[in-house]
Amino acid sequence: MFCLWAEPIAGAPAQKPIYRLWWDAFDLEVKGERRHWSEDGGFMIAQTSYQGIHRGPFLNYSPTGGPSICHSRSLHRFAMV
Repeated sequence: MFCLWAEPIAGAPAQKPIYRLWWDAFDLEVKGERRHWSEDGGFMIAQTSYQGIHRGPFLNYSPTGGPSICHSRSLHRFAMV
């Protein structure tokens, strides 16, 4: 298992180029699997899987036409502004 980004990615402007990289490389279907909420409702951990076909370049990898499956966990903080 590896992570391409070692630092947290906060906010839509920071996430947009990362998601664009994925969507351009893989023909993805996103499946939300589970959500785990903190007792106070301030945090949620989302378990998600991304399944698709490697159709475009991704980082230094040329398209293979093979299947791609990625399981992820993400932590979301909800704050009142």
